[in-house]
Amino acid sequence: MSNSELIRQALKFSRARGNLLLVIVFSSVNLFLAATDSTISFPFSAVIPIVAFVIGNAFGGMAAAFALAFLCIASYLFCWEFSKKFRVLMLVALIFYVVDSAVYGFIFLSEFDSSFFIQLAFRAWVLYYLVTGTTAWFNLRGTTHDQISAAENEAADSAAKIETENALKEILPEEEKNEDENN
Repeated sequence: MSNSELIRQALKFSRARGNLLLVIVFSSVNLFLAATDSTISFPFSAVIPIVAFVIGNAFGGMAAAFALAFLCIASYLFCWEFSKKFRVLMLVALIFYVVDSAVYGFIFLSEFDSSFFIQLAFRAWVLYYLVTGTTAWFNLRGTTHDQISAAENEAADSAAKIETENALKEILPEEEKNEDENN
């Protein structure tokens, strides 16, 4: 695998991890909104923790509800935290989110309203990034530390080059900037 392809795959994996972190944060916020009987919620989140909270609250009280919901969110958090070292956890997070999306579809399709499309768009967004992150993990299997180091050096060189070019363009006099733009 070339250095540029390695960098591209690493960026895909990193973006997937970032989107997974957003799901964790918004799911946690939605859990606290549900606990306070709020009528608002964020669409960029998982639904199973809220379902677990409702079930736990109905059968075991508030402590059981938070414990069940936290266990669901903690599974995503575990995948996010350790996916850097064990990249296969991106696949596990994808499976969790697919199951979560199926539960969402089952529950909320019966209560269809206009927010369904917003939630669906966000779910498609997250699923896209989790799929690309899982694909990147698959493509990155077998990469060695030396390959990663070489790609890091190439990325550092190209970033420094771009930064230098931009810095030089910023210090050009206005007339020379206009001449460069016209050419």
